Amino acid sequence: MKRRAALPTLAPALVALLLTAGASSAHAQTPPPPDVSAPPASAPPAVAAPAEPGWIEPAPAAPPADVPPAPAEGASLPADAPTPGAAPGDAPSEAPPVPADDDVVSTPASPPDASSPRDTASDTYDHLPKYNQYDLGFEAGARLVAASDPSFDPYSTGDALTSFALAVTWLPLARGPLSVGAIGEWSVGGASGDARGAPTSVTVHRAALGAQGRLALGQRVYLHAKVVPSAVFATASIDDSAVDRSLDATQWTWGVDTAGGAAVLIGRAGHPEAPAFRLWIVGELGYAFTGAADMVHTPEEDEDDPRTYGKVALAPLSTDGVLSRLAVAMTF
Repeated sequence: MKRRAALPTLAPALVALLLTAGASSAHAQTPPPPDVSAPPASAPPAVAAPAEPGWIEPAPAAPPADVPPAPAEGASLPADAPTPGAAPGDAPSEAPPVPADDDVVSTPASPPDASSPRDTASDTYDHLPKYNQYDLGFEAGARLVAASDPSFDPYSTGDALTSFALAVTWLPLARGPLSVGAIGEWSVGGASGDARGAPTSVTVHRAALGAQGRLALGQRVYLHAKVVPSAVFATASIDDSAVDRSLDATQWTWGVDTAGGAAVLIGRAGHPEAPAFRLWIVGELGYAFTGAADMVHTPEEDEDDPRTYGKVALAPLSTDGVLSRLAVAMTF
């Protein structure tokens, strides 16, 4: 009876307690308004008000086992954290390490292409001047002397002494476009004519050694001048019908050639700046001086013919005249 009598007394207190607990629970479940003065990532979580005595706050729901919790905005993931959205069994992809400033190695420049038109040979020859000359040269051509002395008339009808000529040049001294050196020449040639109805002929051998100078005008043209003393050996013959043997005469004399000319490049082999050899066309013009040679013609001796014959003396032979020469030269 006492418990039943107390129930009406406690009923109003229980109702008031339930209303107070319900209001406190509603107030705890309502999130606080956001703080606009600070970024959301750095705002501290709201702390729920303490519950009234007798109220048990329900535990928060646990996230699924296979889904990792999302990190807070602005927070960095740990190194071993899986990539969001990847399967649980997938291995995390590792980014390539970024080398430090001290570990950076510069990539060497690629070597030049061998097929490039500019090769190392051009660098090798850049120091050569455009008028570079070569020390050694060989020449072969024709030498023509227009002999104007009357002593040459009995041996030639055209006053022309044509010779085959060879030359060797060596010019070791050079200063800029000028070079100086030696030249050696050898030539042999002849002519034929008529003396008092008897056929005649003359052959002239010439050996010379002198000096030559050159002035280069670029790589394709040079001018030259020379003074070349020489030793001249002349041999002549007269075919007399009254004698069954020819009347021969031989004599040594001297000579000097003074000439100048030019050479033009016509070909080369090797690098353009320093080829293995060059080919030139050489032309020159000058004057040839020679001494007079006493030409006394006598028949050859014959042991089977004891007869003696007289001598035939012609005017001393001189081959002075205007000199011209055309040759092909090769320089090394």
